Amino acid sequence: LYAGVAQAGQPRLSVSAATGGQVTISWSGSGTLQSTPALQGTSTVWTAAGTTSPVTVTADNVATFYRVQGQ
Repeated sequence: LYAGVAQAGQPRLSVSAATGGQVTISWSGSGTLQSTPALQGTSTVWTAAGTTSPVTVTADNVATFYRVQGQ
C-alpha cells in the first residue's frame, strides 16, 4: 500500500484490512472514491466507487487503483 503525503485541503486516504478478504477504504473531507484497473497517464479512465466514506471492497488478485476526486 502507498500512503502519499496529502497537500493541505486535500482528502486523506486510509486503507485497512477487513474480514473475509475485504479492505475498507476511508477518506477525510468530501469527494468521490474512484477506481481504475490500470494507470495510463492522462488517458486513465476512472469509475465512481463510492461517495460516502468508508467503502469496503473485495481484495482479489486483480490490480485496482483508487483515488478520491474532490468536489
